[in-house]
Amino acid sequence: MDLRQLRYFQAVAEELSYSRAAERLRIAQPALSRAVQEIEAELGGPVLDRNRRGEPHAGGPVLLREASIVFERWKRRCAG
Repeated sequence: MDLRQLRYFQAVAEELSYSRAAERLRIAQPALSRAVQEIEAELGGPVLDRNRRGEPHAGGPVLLREASIVFERWKRRCAG
C-alpha cells in the first residue's frame, strides 16, 4: 500500500461518499475505486462498506486512524 492509496481511502472514509471523495481529490471515481480495491486485496478484506456509501468496514476505522497519524506526522516533518 502506498501513500496515494492511503490518502484515497482516507478521503472516502471522511466524505462517506466515493463521488465526493473523487471530487475532493480531483480524480476520476473509477480510479478511486480501484485504489481502494487494491488496498482491500493487499489487506485481505474490505475496509469500506460499498453498500453504505463508503463507510468504514471492519478494520476500516483502525486504518483511518492510522492514516490520520501518518499524514499528521508527515505534515509536521515537512513543516519542521
